[in-house]
Amino acid sequence: MRSVPFLLSIVWLFCLIFSCGPDKNNPFGLAQNHIYYQLKTGGERDYKVNCSLEKISNRYKLSLKGSNNSDGIIITIKNIKSMTPQVLYFNKEVSLIVNEKINNELNIYVSSACKNNPGAFEIVNWDIDNKTITGFFSGAVCTRGVFAHLPSTEIQEGAFYKLKYNVK
Repeated sequence: MRSVPFLLSIVWLFCLIFSCGPDKNNPFGLAQNHIYYQLKTGGERDYKVNCSLEKISNRYKLSLKGSNNSDGIIITIKNIKSMTPQVLYFNKEVSLIVNEKINNELNIYVSSACKNNPGAFEIVNWDIDNKTITGFFSGAVCTRGVFAHLPSTEIQEGAFYKLKYNVK
């Protein structure tokens, strides 16, 4: 019978290690209602987000904005068919703008400026009861207009965690 307490302590330790680990939907350890991304050019950002969901006929439009002064990200997702986990694509359903301010110079990158863009925006958790979404995104963002002379870049990794949305 001496082995029972030992076995229970092993089970308890196993449960402690695996139940208190990091949230698999939040590998960057983001605070709730935050968005994070890292650009190939080296820029790394973490912003608190304003998020809204608008119902248009039988579809939805999701708008996200995270910024600090002129530095920031704006994402608009149109034609969402259901409020479920899903993958949406740049230049099809997802439009993304990144303003990156470095040394008082502003670089503007737009997903729609890239001719061939395999970028994706994945919603891994859509909590209808709490009105939050969680997920990941990555893909090319390019310059255009007065910024066209600047090199384009890529969002190497991006994540958003429990973004609280208001329903319009």
